[in-house]
Amino acid sequence: MSEDSRVRPMWFYGNDPARDADYHTIIIHGLFSRPTDGEWNPMLRDVYRFRKTDYLDILSFLFDDLFRKMPPVKFVTDATRDPTFAELITKKLGAHKVNSYKFTIDSKLHLMTLTKQYYQQGYALPDVDQLEREGRIKSEKAQLIREMKQESLREMTRPVGDKISFSDGGKHNDLLHAQALSLKGVYDYQARVGFGNSGNSTLFGYGAGDPYDGRSTMQIAREHVMKRFENSGYNTDKMKFSYR
Repeated sequence: MSEDSRVRPMWFYGNDPARDADYHTIIIHGLFSRPTDGEWNPMLRDVYRFRKTDYLDILSFLFDDLFRKMPPVKFVTDATRDPTFAELITKKLGAHKVNSYKFTIDSKLHLMTLTKQYYQQGYALPDVDQLEREGRIKSEKAQLIREMKQESLREMTRPVGDKISFSDGGKHNDLLHAQALSLKGVYDYQARVGFGNSGNSTLFGYGAGDPYDGRSTMQIAREHVMKRFENSGYNTDKMKFSYR
């Protein structure tokens, strides 16, 4: 989770909000300048998780602390069940920096697919055991990253009748969601600057004009969704997103 002190990366935030029983989770990825060749992967910079914390307190922490140290290029937040936090952060940060992402069958499939694709092209979570031995990470942070890995292994997707069902095994999946939302911000930025549209700079085989985004329709025909699974190389009988 270190960074080159000579070059300041761009910062991308993923936010899975909650005020009551669930965790409010924020994950930050950094992205250095585009390389002249090869893959262009983000790095995990930090993880924060809160419980029963008022939205205004979290906003104060973001603007008074994190945004001063790591100003966001993009802040992607879940706005599916309760758009309150998305509305508050948009009002303060500006609509050009905020993506109020709503989960549908299609849009969650997109998040899980692009997250897996980042792993396949070389993105990796840090070796927290080594970082702990070297005294470079606190045990609480290391445990959150370990939990993030476990959440990715639990997340399952399968067809149920004429629909697609996502399951987290009855456990928390806030870390996985925040990670995927942060990577969505990275992906959108890379697509916007042309990474994935020509030559060897491919990004998952599609570019800025691809229809995978949070504006997808609420209802997706089963045939259309299953075709996307098949194109992604998944077994449509039972698919598990394993990020090893």
